[in-house]
Amino acid sequence: MLAQYDKAAVAKRFTQQAFAYTEHAQVQQLSAHYLLQLLQDWLSSRQTITSKAPFATLLDLGCGPGVNSVELAAVARHYLGVDIAAGMVQAAQEQSLANESLRQRMENGTASFLQADMEQLPLRNDSVTGLYSNLAVQWSNQPQQLLHELYRVLAPGGMAWISTVLNNSLQPFADLRRNYLSQDGVNAQPTLLQWQAWLQQVGFSVRYIEERRETSWFSNLRELIRSVSRIGADQQRTHTAPQLSSREWLSHQRSYELFRTELGLPLHYQLGYFVIQK
Repeated sequence: MLAQYDKAAVAKRFTQQAFAYTEHAQVQQLSAHYLLQLLQDWLSSRQTITSKAPFATLLDLGCGPGVNSVELAAVARHYLGVDIAAGMVQAAQEQSLANESLRQRMENGTASFLQADMEQLPLRNDSVTGLYSNLAVQWSNQPQQLLHELYRVLAPGGMAWISTVLNNSLQPFADLRRNYLSQDGVNAQPTLLQWQAWLQQVGFSVRYIEERRETSWFSNLRELIRSVSRIGADQQRTHTAPQLSSREWLSHQRSYELFRTELGLPLHYQLGYFVIQK
């Protein structure tokens, strides 16, 4: 069983990092690019690309600072961005106001942002026709409960595009911590097959599933650790490993150099991508 996140601490952490988040979110950008491509491929295959707004309501779950709001709002009659962190919602609103099209959409009520817990969405049953969530659902304390909630708000036939962090991520940093501490040094994550089983148990039809490795590159270990911190990846679940000590830091600084390439020091993520339908 996965340990639990302190949701208030997670929200506070992301609020603190909201306006610097995009600068450090390399893997989030890589994942978003691929997830948006899966969405566009589906639209093309359904020959709905000619429609101005294929989705009546599109939910952007874990919208962060709104980096994908423009693309998603373009395919929805109503766009709704949801995030647990007040600072992320504020950053998304400010970014959207700087975009003429989104500013007009916000003024006429066809684009909006909401602070909410994704496991307890303040939305009506069957009220969402499309759902997009890029690297957010890994913050769920109860993945099956979350999937039941997504099933509840999706309308019959509604589609969802979801990416999440899987087990064996943050490599080789995770292995270096495990070897040094003689215990896991990063948070455990579910496997692709676990997510697939949960989706099917809830009642979703899994239309597409894939596991991919995405890599961020850094010039030095300090830059790598700072990036992990800025995107919240070092936020600890309960009953986890101790914080990085100066002695451990020095050990990793030496060991990590063995993984350096011409691109720099790698940080590998295993990511799961799902296209599902209610």
